Amino acid sequence: MRNRLTEKEADFISVARVGRLATVGPAGMPHVVPICHILDEGLIVFATPVTSVKARNMAAEPQVSLVFDDYTEFWEDLAQVVVQGRAGMITAGPEFRRYRDLIYAKFPQYPTAADGISEKEDAMVMVSVERVASDGL
Repeated sequence: MRNRLTEKEADFISVARVGRLATVGPAGMPHVVPICHILDEGLIVFATPVTSVKARNMAAEPQVSLVFDDYTEFWEDLAQVVVQGRAGMITAGPEFRRYRDLIYAKFPQYPTAADGISEKEDAMVMVSVERVASDGL
């Protein structure tokens, strides 16, 4: 595994509409959920309510895994990027608002269909890439 995204991996993650995030709960139980994300300056960024299971898990254990994949019945065309990294969270401020604007630009339905992203009620999660592997790109 490498510790930096290639240009192809970054492009693949940037255009992906959904990724899957794995966190670990206090009893060691994995928790996997879909996320709508952006890639900004090497960070994978997404929003979550501060009271969510994933937010609580990341506050206790910031090491996470993410997968971005493109599935097709023609298995020779399968593609995936797997990232392991460390999550940090912010709940307000200019950086929070900048990330929110970037997420809204990629997902224009977010403000209405998902009740939007609010300072203090939601957290912006920034995952720094520590390990990455890919296949099919």
